[in-house]
Amino acid sequence: MGNSESNESAAVKRQAEGGSTPMYEILDLKGGGTLFYITKRAMIKKDYKELDEAIKAKVQPYLYNGGQGKMVPIAQLTMLRNRDRSKSKQV
Repeated sequence: MGNSESNESAAVKRQAEGGSTPMYEILDLKGGGTLFYITKRAMIKKDYKELDEAIKAKVQPYLYNGGQGKMVPIAQLTMLRNRDRSKSKQV
């Protein structure tokens, strides 16, 4: 028959298993990583201050403009979305 999972999801899993991406040290697909253990501790203690600080410190480098984001006109978002869609699904 066919594969039970798509090639795309298999590629994502293989990428995470390699451990070459620093982001997966923060949180991985196997239920581990720095944030996982900090979250577990925070839930037990009912004190989320350490978790909030860890998220701000560890996740911020992966965000656009240090987490400040960017204002993008809706027309530009629509063009970007349509670029990746098939003709029948374009808006």
